[in-house]
Amino acid sequence: MKKAIRVFLVVLLAVAVVQAQSAKRLFKEADGYFEEKLYTQALDLYLQGLKSDPENPKANFQAGICYLETAYKEKSLPYLKKALQLKPDIHAQLLVFLGEAYQYNHQFPEAIKQYEAFLKNVDKNEPVTAHVNRKIYECHNGIRYLKDPVKAKIDNIGSVINSKYADFAPVISANEAVLVFTSRREGSTGGEMAPEDNQFFEDMYITYKGNGTWTVPRNLKEINTDQHDACVALSPDGKQLFIYRDKNGGDLYSSNFDAVKRRRLVLVEFRRGEQRVGQAAEPRRQREHEALRTFDFHDCRRQHDIFFQQPARRRGRAGHLPQHQNTRRQVG
Repeated sequence: MKKAIRVFLVVLLAVAVVQAQSAKRLFKEADGYFEEKLYTQALDLYLQGLKSDPENPKANFQAGICYLETAYKEKSLPYLKKALQLKPDIHAQLLVFLGEAYQYNHQFPEAIKQYEAFLKNVDKNEPVTAHVNRKIYECHNGIRYLKDPVKAKIDNIGSVINSKYADFAPVISANEAVLVFTSRREGSTGGEMAPEDNQFFEDMYITYKGNGTWTVPRNLKEINTDQHDACVALSPDGKQLFIYRDKNGGDLYSSNFDAVKRRRLVLVEFRRGEQRVGQAAEPRRQREHEALRTFDFHDCRRQHDIFFQQPARRRGRAGHLPQHQNTRRQVG
């Protein structure tokens, strides 16, 4: 009997050693993807490794960061809480990331608590201070809106526009006849997959409403590139489209065209004050500034459809929660 117990313990120990070595290999491979900012691939490996080594502070921290870089940001919370519990000094901005995790879970008071704790130990002239103060402002807005909810009806816009891929960031003209949206569907310009998540690069599509129905969306091939291109806003008259391009860490551009009259898209190029009209050229870049590199105007990772929201009418209120700003971050 004693011999059987000894054999069992030896086997159990051997299994534990193998699992520990396996987790170590997984974490090492995940770290490589993390350093390359391939967060989806890194996350999968961190989650596998944490099954065998759930008390690893670095893996918990970086799994949380990976979730913050995906559409499922709210899932970062347990991992960042665990990292704080295991090793509070693992990263200088851990409390900021933890605050964001609480914020994405609509736990605004706790998010404010983390942000304010971080600010106590940071010089007010540090660039991150403005960012954290902005997040605190967003949280106070969130608290105010959650206290006064508005009833709204949300309808799926339909299969003519929505696909099995991610369709998002819709912008519409004032007369509600022109809709431009961003999609990661098959048939994108270049047909390549983004290395960070193995989905098609973003492209912009346009559709028109006539007799109560939307036309089949058309790829805006005149301005789409083989990288990420996403719409940000459309002017009320439908003649100026503001877009995001994944250049220089993320820049804003504008494109002039007459979408309402369905004329051929004519772009206007601006370079160093010179204007060239009537050629299919690069859209005008709105602003070249280092600060733009911290902004991610669209959460382009989530698989979801486009919906129309019909808020209840209320004087002085928009009728929906403000969209939270998402920031790209440098970790390490």
